[in-house]
Amino acid sequence: MGNVWKIAPGEAADHWEMCRRRGCILLGWRQLGDYGKFKSEKQIVKALGGGPGHGAGAAHSISRFVHDIQLSDIVIDLFFY
Repeated sequence: MGNVWKIAPGEAADHWEMCRRRGCILLGWRQLGDYGKFKSEKQIVKALGGGPGHGAGAAHSISRFVHDIQLSDIVIDLFFY
């Protein structure tokens, strides 16, 4: 079994149902384009601009999701449980 990731897509997980129907997940920060182009969290913070919700925590989440998640992993949202 893979790792389990907790995520809340959208404000208050308001995109969770759409993600469940489509069998996908989303992170946001669409303005970044392809997350894979960033080699470090520092580059992501710079691209985000560092404001509220766009700082080191966001960069860490993006980096972990891009580099660590595997197809065998499970994504859940604890908001509904």
